[in-house]
Order: sequence, then structure tokens, then C-alpha cells
Amino acid sequence: MERSTFQITLRHGIWRILLDGRFFGDYRSRDHAMEGAEEARRAMAAGGRLASIIVTGE
Repeated sequence: MERSTFQITLRHGIWRILLDGRFFGDYRSRDHAMEGAEEARRAMAAGGRLASIIVTGE
């Protein structure tokens, strides 16, 4: 089964999400970034693709 990683980092006041090293989205708050990554992770899991979420730069 394919496995991916969401990486959430805080930089210059913006929370950025990368999916497997590629830009996924920018968010104004940590909570919104987590919600976005969690929603995408659930959608991927429904399609048979596992993903983990890593938060750095807090």
C-alpha cells in the first residue's frame, strides 16, 4: 500500500502544508492547517492510500 506524508510547518506566520515534498496549501492558523490535512488524509485512506501528518516549526 502506498504511503504519503503531510508536513505542516510555520513560516513567517503562515502554516504551509507539503504533501510528499510538494506544495499542498497555505493556512492562516494551525487548526485550519490540521483540519485540511486531516480531511485530505481521510479522503486518501478511503482510496486505499495511507498518509501520516507531521507538524514542525511550532
